[in-house]
Amino acid sequence: AGDGGDLTMSFPDFYNIGFALTVHNTEFHNDGRMPTVTDNGNTSPFHFPTTLEGASLSGNFYGEGGSASEASGRFEISARDNPTDDLFVFDGSFGVKQ
Repeated sequence: AGDGGDLTMSFPDFYNIGFALTVHNTEFHNDGRMPTVTDNGNTSPFHFPTTLEGASLSGNFYGEGGSASEASGRFEISARDNPTDDLFVFDGSFGVKQ
């Protein structure tokens, strides 16, 4: 039981993405802060834009008897390097099981 925490997603040969989240009952959402996006050392030749412009995270916890043994959700991050660049949107869904 708690009201917040962190979600870190590590993608091989890509980037590590971390969201701070808030929890309400069985739902979780990003807490309004931008996520962290860090190079894991194997991202070449892909470049994730440096200026994050928007982000969202939402999902639900599941489990028997109120125990949160599973979670699933969606995330989206929009970014660009320069104001005149096209907007880069990275989104996906995830599921985890204890």
